[in-house]
Amino acid sequence: MKKLITIVFTLTLLYSYNCKEHSSSNVGNENKTNISSDQLLLKNKNDSYFTYEKWSGINESKEIYQKSGLTLQLKSFLDESKNIGGKKIFVNDNEIDFIVTDAYVFTPFIFFDGDEKILLIQEEDESGIYGYWLYYFNKEKFVKKAYLEIAPENKVEINKFIKFKNQPKDIIAIILTNRYYDTKLNKIKSSTDHLTISKIPVQKKETTFGNRTQKENNKISFLGIWKTKCNTNDQVSNILFYNKSEGELNMYNNTKLVSKMMVEISSDQKLLKYVGTNIIGEGVDVKKITTLNKGDVIAKIEASNENKISILWLGFEKEKLFIKNPFSQESSTTLTKCDE
Repeated sequence: MKKLITIVFTLTLLYSYNCKEHSSSNVGNENKTNISSDQLLLKNKNDSYFTYEKWSGINESKEIYQKSGLTLQLKSFLDESKNIGGKKIFVNDNEIDFIVTDAYVFTPFIFFDGDEKILLIQEEDESGIYGYWLYYFNKEKFVKKAYLEIAPENKVEINKFIKFKNQPKDIIAIILTNRYYDTKLNKIKSSTDHLTISKIPVQKKETTFGNRTQKENNKISFLGIWKTKCNTNDQVSNILFYNKSEGELNMYNNTKLVSKMMVEISSDQKLLKYVGTNIIGEGVDVKKITTLNKGDVIAKIEASNENKISILWLGFEKEKLFIKNPFSQESSTTLTKCDE
């Protein structure tokens, strides 16, 4: 009898211990499952990639591309009076952008990740690829655009050149080839660094082109044509800014075009920088043009208001090129924003 009682007592203890262990195990597993579920969701998002897909419908003559409820149309635009030309970008009949560029070949690509989309537009001409315009959409809503100043070193399919990692707040552009062409620096680089594009849209208030862009940050808008006098014809030196910081400098001498070059404004709006040369007129040393560096400062700027800027011309002092101020006989001159 005593032996039987001992056996029962032992079994009872074992049963109680197993129940406790099972209960503790369930609680631990339940908490572990809840934590893992949240972490897994974040991990999946961090490990997510946009998938490249080919267009299901293309109308080449009208430049219309269709895929999964998205209709893209590229429309050529030219304003001869302002010498502005490029492509207007329409998505589902809504104009989302106007690309002002000398490129004339535009190739669009589309990437999907659930409700999120990337529209990538490659611009090029016979000289090669300029770069890629990137447009990010979330649930059919256009959120953000960016420009990728890159190009493949050799001809390659887009999905073999670049892919996009989708993160909660950023898009990571990963170049798949060993090397690529940096179109901003004009040099071949190793594909070790990744490009990060924030999904957060830039918050700013601005009006339409006709009313001139007016930012809250007290920086003026250079958009438009700048001359010494607005009632002169087009065969005088002028600067045409087709967006907030980039434009064309057209230099004339007695109505003859000396040079047309691409320029840009520094972020602090105090410097005019050289980007590249499009047209070279007579009497210009071509060999010196090839030695110019992108980013060279050719003038200092002082903005007095939305319609007046003072230019202190420097030219290319090192190369002794374009030293003479194209706007005036003096080194400093005032330019006026013209509406014509």
